[in-house]
Amino acid sequence: MSDKPLFIPLKGEYFDAFVAGTKDTEYRPYGPKWNEEVCYPGRRVTISRGYGKKHRRTGTIKRFYTSWGPTQGEDWEKLYAEKHKGKPAACIEIVVDPEYTVTSNHHEEDHGKDSSRTSGRIPPAHAR
Repeated sequence: MSDKPLFIPLKGEYFDAFVAGTKDTEYRPYGPKWNEEVCYPGRRVTISRGYGKKHRRTGTIKRFYTSWGPTQGEDWEKLYAEKHKGKPAACIEIVVDPEYTVTSNHHEEDHGKDSSRTSGRIPPAHAR
């Protein structure tokens, strides 16, 4: 078993759904890259919006199983068509880590500055 995080590039809409919490399972063709030995519960993952480094999130595999259900859809046919016909889907349940923004306010507080103005971030509505 590898301790290196599993890299999972995703189409933008699927990455956004994971981040929004409306998607928790990724489906891939079962095989050497996507199986229970590679995608074991507890393994860390990095999901990415495409292959760029700008939009990435970390998480953990919660559960792995196989299913024929996802292979019946139109999207599966478009993506995997003939190459993976007759193989089940590898179903990888992922818990995405919450996004934390680390900022240091001690300098701003020492000088009496409003950290929301100096950090370049807009404060949440309840803090305005």
